[in-house]
Amino acid sequence: MESTQPVTGRTSGSAGHPSEPEVRDLWAVPSLPGLEFPGCTPRRLRRRDLETYDGRLEYWDARTETVWVCEPTTPYHEEPSATLAATLRTIAEVRGSPIKCYGTMDLMLRDSGGEPRGIMQADQSAYLHPLRAVLPGRKAMVIGEHDFPDVVLEVDHTTDARRGKLKLYEAWGFPEVWIQVPDRPSESRPRNRLPGLTVHVLDNGAYRVSEASRAFPGWTAVEIHAALDETTPSVETVAVLERVGAALGVRGGTGPED
Repeated sequence: MESTQPVTGRTSGSAGHPSEPEVRDLWAVPSLPGLEFPGCTPRRLRRRDLETYDGRLEYWDARTETVWVCEPTTPYHEEPSATLAATLRTIAEVRGSPIKCYGTMDLMLRDSGGEPRGIMQADQSAYLHPLRAVLPGRKAMVIGEHDFPDVVLEVDHTTDARRGKLKLYEAWGFPEVWIQVPDRPSESRPRNRLPGLTVHVLDNGAYRVSEASRAFPGWTAVEIHAALDETTPSVETVAVLERVGAALGVRGGTGPED
């Protein structure tokens, strides 16, 4: 599902014949069956250049050496990720133990030889129990080497993660994914992408839509969307965060005094 056969090739002239065409790379935009990345532009990114690439990406596919890059990020896209980190700090304070957020980091699947097979970047990643989790390394969270984040957030301001990245998250085994469509509209957002937040939880290897988070007991999709869409927390949102933090504290036997 993640990739197709390589679609690259080379044409070359014969050595010692300057009149022959220069060596050129042929690259065509690949088609990955079942995967689409609306709002993103595919570009060639060779494996050998991956180490020095420091830009944002939706997905990199090793077999086709293709990276899908989104439109330049805007504050409207970045705000929900920063807001989530802030709300989780409040929840952590009430619970009495830390929650660690990693923001945009590489989520990597390796092949049998240990080389990168696919890479995604989430808009936000959160670990509820960082003191006991095997946390990501300096460069990436690697499937099979590090623990999964308890929650990853995707912000669909100009994209549609359901048609590509959500399928990869499912195939790679991420336990919970939130997809947030902000209330603030975007000219390039498809008209059928209505504002709201959807919680996807993994059951028996497949995602199902849930009315509430599994990781954060009792925190509903409606409440999460409202919290992420606020510039400053409302009284109602603060009450919700305190309720969720208290529920986590009961689950873990901790409280604000810890």
